[in-house]
Amino acid sequence: SSLAATCLVQRAAGAFAGRRVLELGSGLGLGGVSCCGAGASRVLMTDFDADLAAALEKTCEAYAGMSAATIDWADNATYADETFDVVLGTDVAYEDAVVPALLDVVDAHLADDGVMLVVGERKRTAM
Repeated sequence: SSLAATCLVQRAAGAFAGRRVLELGSGLGLGGVSCCGAGASRVLMTDFDADLAAALEKTCEAYAGMSAATIDWADNATYADETFDVVLGTDVAYEDAVVPALLDVVDAHLADDGVMLVVGERKRTAM
């Protein structure tokens, strides 16, 4: 699904140019890097796993306007203190139980005129 998100970002690059993007569940950060390549002005890559978020910081060093953070969707004290034009999530809902927390974190970070883009496999029940 990360590759599908990357292809989507590349095809719609104009929609990301100059926009602030929050990537949820970044994993290795392919989606965030794609958004940066499409001209996003700011990309915050996030993951629940602190070690993974620390590794993402290394990726961020290569790109202006990129940073990484640990966010626990169930703990709003870990949320970023900003809103974003685009919230991107790839394979973020493996189980139905995470959907309420996912919606909470999106609600807290999505700008009033922002868009949420979720990419995942149709076979997952939560998608």
